[in-house]
Amino acid sequence: MMADILFDYQFKFDDGTSRGFKVRIDADSGALIDDPTMESPDWTRLEFHQCSHCPYKKGELTHCPVAQSVARVAEAFKTELSHKATTVFVRTENRFYGKKTDLQTGLQSLFGLVMGSSKCSHMNLFKPMSRYHLPFSTFDETVVRVLGKFLISQFLRVKNKGIAPDLELIELMDKYAQVNIVNRHIIQRVRSISKGDADKNAIVILDGFASLLPMELQGGFEHLSKIFKDVA
Repeated sequence: MMADILFDYQFKFDDGTSRGFKVRIDADSGALIDDPTMESPDWTRLEFHQCSHCPYKKGELTHCPVAQSVARVAEAFKTELSHKATTVFVRTENRFYGKKTDLQTGLQSLFGLVMGSSKCSHMNLFKPMSRYHLPFSTFDETVVRVLGKFLISQFLRVKNKGIAPDLELIELMDKYAQVNIVNRHIIQRVRSISKGDADKNAIVILDGFASLLPMELQGGFEHLSKIFKDVA
């Protein structure tokens, strides 16, 4: 068993204030490790803006795992505006990242980590990405990472289970359609408590990524052809 992986996010603001969030990921599964101080406000209850395709029934869980994963951060920034200037530092065991940006971009990176590693089964697609989290990744970087990790999963499926791989990426597109639904319901939950727009817009950007990626899949990744022409 490998040690837990720590991602330490620090938001520094021009007025000298700062906020920090430590996220621990299970190195073997890519799952978010519950924080004993995790907040579970009313808007995280399972039945509040519950997803139409929620895999959980009343009585199985009291709270939405995705909502719980973002609760502490969403509550901390619920009055803040998207364009507020911040410098975000992310420290891991092996690397140190920093980016001078706006608040919504920093939150997008953090939300992507905690939502993708949450215990919602619709987010299982992202657990390998959370395990190898890349802060502030661009859309192109996200496309390459998603496709690469999905194809690794297909290789392992053939090798370990003898099941034919999905090289048409049909399963991947279907999984992203399910993620879109989750994102939109999380936006509704966060909207119910937010006076600012930073946290909502961060999730909107993530949902935009999730909406655009299937279009890239259908387009055949033409923009990657030049990079891989000597490999393929």
